[in-house]
Amino acid sequence: MAKSRAQMIEEWLDREAIRQLPLRYGKGSFVNSGEMQGGVFAREGSFGIPGRPGYMQGRANLQRGYAYHLADVTPRPLFHNHAIELLGNGRARGRVINEVRTMRYGMLLMGVGFYDEEYIKEDGEWKILSRKATWYYRNEHPLEPH
Repeated sequence: MAKSRAQMIEEWLDREAIRQLPLRYGKGSFVNSGEMQGGVFAREGSFGIPGRPGYMQGRANLQRGYAYHLADVTPRPLFHNHAIELLGNGRARGRVINEVRTMRYGMLLMGVGFYDEEYIKEDGEWKILSRKATWYYRNEHPLEPH
């Protein structure tokens, strides 16, 4: 059965709200706000890099972790090609390509990869429930040979 115009508009609004999450996260980095970065996650949201230590869970822990990371390396993330699949019942998943540069080393490239994400509508607002980072290239110390 074909979707109604109202359903298509609602889906467009949901996708647009989800697309704003990495943009708000990135803005938090540019204004040095771990609170803003962690604020795009659900109350029980999580971030991790498969196979690496440093998994964070819970919005408060994410906000503290991002604040520490901002002070340490001043990352400047850029996001591209955000693909979103709406699953219904206030759930969605997606992938967003990222590249991260660092102010610490004059905007040299630190990493290129993607985030696989799950989203949830929490209290009427889309949030990241889970973010898993995969890196094609990662260099935490760009001035050192690798």
